[in-house]
Amino acid sequence: MISLTSGLNSLSQISQGAEAKFSRSVLEGFLNQEGLPRNLRRYISSLVKRMRRGKMINLKHVKGRVIASVDGVETYRKKYLPEEFFEKVLQGLIDSHSQIAVHRNSETNEVEYFEVYRRLVVISIITDRGPIPMAWAFQESDAKTQFLDWINAGKDSSKMPNATKSSIEKLKQEGELTVLKKLLSDLELEYKRRMPFEVLIGDGLYDKATILEAADKYKIALIAVHKDEKRTLRQEASDDFSTRQPDGSWAENATQYEGWLGIYEDDNLNLKNKKIKIVRVTRNSKKVGFIDNYFYCSNHNFITPRFVEWCRHYRWKEENGFNAWSNQWNLLKHEFHHTHAAADSMIGLIFTGIILVENYRKGNLNRGKSSTKQTRMTLALFFREIIKSIPFNDRAGFLNVLSNFLGPPLTSE
Repeated sequence: MISLTSGLNSLSQISQGAEAKFSRSVLEGFLNQEGLPRNLRRYISSLVKRMRRGKMINLKHVKGRVIASVDGVETYRKKYLPEEFFEKVLQGLIDSHSQIAVHRNSETNEVEYFEVYRRLVVISIITDRGPIPMAWAFQESDAKTQFLDWINAGKDSSKMPNATKSSIEKLKQEGELTVLKKLLSDLELEYKRRMPFEVLIGDGLYDKATILEAADKYKIALIAVHKDEKRTLRQEASDDFSTRQPDGSWAENATQYEGWLGIYEDDNLNLKNKKIKIVRVTRNSKKVGFIDNYFYCSNHNFITPRFVEWCRHYRWKEENGFNAWSNQWNLLKHEFHHTHAAADSMIGLIFTGIILVENYRKGNLNRGKSSTKQTRMTLALFFREIIKSIPFNDRAGFLNVLSNFLGPPLTSE
């Protein structure tokens, strides 16, 4: 049988080791296997390494550099009336990956409902074919423990955990930054010699000295939208740019661009070299009008206004893709009766499918493989391996049903 082995990873090995019988469904048992989330991450990393060797990761306008973006995406949000919420907490269906907001009546200050949601932080390599989601993790909080202790202590309203809208927003932002740092650390361990990308771009949440420090630690460049007009750095750069002509101007796709760049010192940086770049890019077109953006960037020679604008453009396209997956197709949504491990595994399977379909739907899955023997692997054989990896009691019967649905049985070479 053809294998997709790369190092220790192969599709036929991803789910090995399941000992418990499936409970309510084959899918539920498959997703709840203990090592599945980890093995899916390792398999995706093997795909990324293979695609880099096969020179499949490229962007036309960014000087041959590999660009990744980071973003948070909401995977679940639901409102609960108080008694229903208390029951869910006691049942353990609201776990440490849940964020909780309390909504009160503005006049009586009585609790009207609780809102529970989950957020996923994803790092994706950006390509002309679409994003390659390569690292992900859910935000964590201690809200579950706080509310469980409060409920068991008698639900004294004066001692309810602080979960106002403003405090939750702060926790959300801090949690997203914490998850990013963990993801970068995990990627360094997985890829060992160097990170699989050279530039990380994010929205206005990431224009922080602590994130630039992390980027410097892992030898990557940071580009983050710089939104806070009150920050001293932003004011200094704005005053500087207003006194001089743009450093460059260009036109593309019926849009006129102008760019400014300045090097400044960020005293919040806990680095020996505190120099950073602030980039300003304006764009003007009949279709969209005038837009003015500032960016907080690492101080690297290749960081120019035009380079930054292309990275912003690619990230915008990638962000639209994630919004479609989450909001239109509901691919990243899940309910609380799923365990965290099952939800994590489902995300991994979805990302694996997206990567393979976007990058290999018409080609050889083994392109870029380090082995000298290049055996052709198609998506049909790939899904055949997934089926074979399921420790299903009546595998023959299951394959029979699938064969009748798909047509003649698939064969391996």
